[in-house]
Amino acid sequence: MFQPAEEKATGAKAMLAAGLLADGRPPTEIRREYLQQNHWQAMRRGLDGRIIEPATGEVLPMREQIDRMLEFVAPKSRELQSAGQFAFAREMLRAGTEAQWQVERWEAFGRDLVRLELEIADRTTAEPR
Repeated sequence: MFQPAEEKATGAKAMLAAGLLADGRPPTEIRREYLQQNHWQAMRRGLDGRIIEPATGEVLPMREQIDRMLEFVAPKSRELQSAGQFAFAREMLRAGTEAQWQVERWEAFGRDLVRLELEIADRTTAEPR
């Protein structure tokens, strides 16, 4: 059965937090403006956005920053037996987000919103229509 992105994202966030805590370094002070800009980029451009790396101020593609975080938490992922959440994050980088999928399907359906809604319903239920 299709698993909502929010559910998978919760596991990924927990894994990142555990990795950060296990690292032993003190937290980096992050400028609020960086977070606001990154949030805007994420909403506007999704995985195709360019964000500010909070610790260094470097501007880089969203996918690259996510890949860096995944590499950082990989050891903790194995320790916490979080292979499913880790795999989800890697798959999202490869395949794109749910929002990207919806726009692509909507366009493929000739912008038929009802047809798109039915397909989304099919993806989120155990029994296809």
